[in-house]
Amino acid sequence: MHFANVYLADAFRGDPCTWYLVSFLLDSTVGLLFIWIGLKLSQMIITRYRWSILSFGEYGTPPEIRKWLAQSLLYMLVMLITKIFITLIMQFNFWDQVRQIILYPIKDPQVEIAVVMFIVPLVVNTIIFWVVDNFLKKSIKETNVYNPKYRPIHNESDAEFILDERNQTAY
Repeated sequence: MHFANVYLADAFRGDPCTWYLVSFLLDSTVGLLFIWIGLKLSQMIITRYRWSILSFGEYGTPPEIRKWLAQSLLYMLVMLITKIFITLIMQFNFWDQVRQIILYPIKDPQVEIAVVMFIVPLVVNTIIFWVVDNFLKKSIKETNVYNPKYRPIHNESDAEFILDERNQTAY
């Protein structure tokens, strides 16, 4: 997304720094919503047709690289479609006014670059990584099947019970 935003910022007329910021903020808001919708739709289709290889967060036991790769490619496809959608949204004329307002208070070009390329992305990406991670991973409640091997251990007697169930001895 970063490289797409840098390229697109240069492609639009006006100050590339503010275009980058507008594109980044759209990716982080409207784009995130679009990704969420895309992932929910893809999971509905995957469930309907039982394409388990594409079920996000499920990699098998032991984990299989092809499942991870297939899920990653699907996610990248959703992101590509999202970026195209965001680029189309940026074609509306009102972004010229938004662009002028966003960084108007900042007069120093060095501060503008620091805000646009470091401070805003650091804060927003932290939030986005957390949100997207929650989109992709299966919640514990959805995948929790009784399995003593993975049951939380609260005290030593629990550990001994689990070891006894597997006919192992405690050390």
